[in-house]
Amino acid sequence: MTVEGDSSLLRDTTRTTGHEALTKNIEAAMALANAVRSTLGPFGLDKMLVDDEGRILVTNDGVTIIDTARVEHPAAKMIISASTIQDEVARDGTTSTILLASELLVNAWEMVLQGIHPAQIAAGYRLACEASVLALPDIAREMNGDDELLEATMTSLAGKGQTSNRVHLARIAVKAAKSIAVVRGAGGTEGAGENGIRADPTLVKVIANRGGVTTDSHLVRGLVLAKSCIHPDMVDWLNGGKILLIDGALERRAPSLDATLKITHPGMLDAFRDKDREILRQQVEAVIALAPNLVVVRDGVDDEARQWLADAGITAYRRVERPDLDLLARATGATMIHLPEVADSRALGTFVSSREELW
Repeated sequence: MTVEGDSSLLRDTTRTTGHEALTKNIEAAMALANAVRSTLGPFGLDKMLVDDEGRILVTNDGVTIIDTARVEHPAAKMIISASTIQDEVARDGTTSTILLASELLVNAWEMVLQGIHPAQIAAGYRLACEASVLALPDIAREMNGDDELLEATMTSLAGKGQTSNRVHLARIAVKAAKSIAVVRGAGGTEGAGENGIRADPTLVKVIANRGGVTTDSHLVRGLVLAKSCIHPDMVDWLNGGKILLIDGALERRAPSLDATLKITHPGMLDAFRDKDREILRQQVEAVIALAPNLVVVRDGVDDEARQWLADAGITAYRRVERPDLDLLARATGATMIHLPEVADSRALGTFVSSREELW
């Protein structure tokens, strides 16, 4: 490519290099840090955010402030990205991430002025990070009871609502974490991996419900699905039993190929319908033969299949999302199946109770 070609490509761009570029990047980082600096700590101040439509939001949550702000500088966007990842991983420490990143850049600028190359500074920061990670176990200590765990949870919720709401939500969060906590290593229940208590956050599901107040929120030890049983004659309150998870449907199957049927006899169409009904009946009979008390289906359930299941005393739910099916499989020990005809009793899971409530 010729020099003229390069010039035409960069005609509407501005190129900044050397110390000038470093200065602008650090200034952008400091401007971002100054926007959230006053929100940090127990005496942090709230920020009033006003959008283009005049809506007002008062908060001292760092990630909320930076998400609302219109930031165009690429260096500031990189710091915002790091802060967003911190929020996704730990749900706290977003403001601290911005402040630490900006201060590291300021310190790096002082070393650049002393003649140290930026690549050497970055390598030194990586070594410092490794040393800091190794030093963390020496300064860490175990939680002394639920009170300290509650205080830590309250800290992570600071700036995210009224104090009374934070106390209520923190207590729920602590109860939820303790209910899914497992001990790894050192003779624990898992027997392998890192030592200590671990809790898998994917085992906790948050369901938002309109109406009421925040303090109406409560913890349900089990899995909540926004579903109702598919037939009025089905029992909606079960005291334990077997559960079958179907990763598919219990309905007439549509043809997999586009085809044109030539009807030459009045009874041919009825024969096709009878065959479809027979296939559906075989599917339902295969389910009934497994003798589950509860059937959960990812897709639809045919009207006739609903009646057959209800007559067999089986409670069924349909159109359940795949993530919920995964949680049900983990909680009950069931194996998801695609075709009931090839399933056996090993695919069944067990549950303690199942009930429907009107929220």
